[in-house]
Amino acid sequence: MSSFIKNSLLTDEVIIKHGKVWWSSRIVHLVLGLGLIFFGAALPFLVLLGFWVLGVVIFNILTTELVLTNKRIIGKTGWIKVKAIDLPLVKVESVLVTKEPFFNCGNLVISGTGGHTMQFRNIGDAVEFRKMALELIDKVHANNQTR
Repeated sequence: MSSFIKNSLLTDEVIIKHGKVWWSSRIVHLVLGLGLIFFGAALPFLVLLGFWVLGVVIFNILTTELVLTNKRIIGKTGWIKVKAIDLPLVKVESVLVTKEPFFNCGNLVISGTGGHTMQFRNIGDAVEFRKMALELIDKVHANNQTR
């Protein structure tokens, strides 16, 4: 677990589901980067381009974090220009998913009240993440109505 997530957790908050970037969704980029490195040896520019492509893919995988807890959805993307979301379940309006046809991943768009929206691309098992989030949101709303 990353320090961002650890530092964001509240007392008695439990992680229900991790959302991680699915590396196989980036297979085309990985093959392209490796191909440029190995087959572009005659042109140094192609080798540099290959390393850049690999770096972008690895950087994206390592700097994207998404967690569903019993109280909130917490997530961030980026390292220097960080975009983060810390949304209590009672404030979530929708969790949309666009599933990739060949891989077990998809893009998640989390929208909250007040217009807060954040997209997480190529999250593994995105449909399951959405299902669990919606079930927790329903429980939270049911508990709030009985009070």
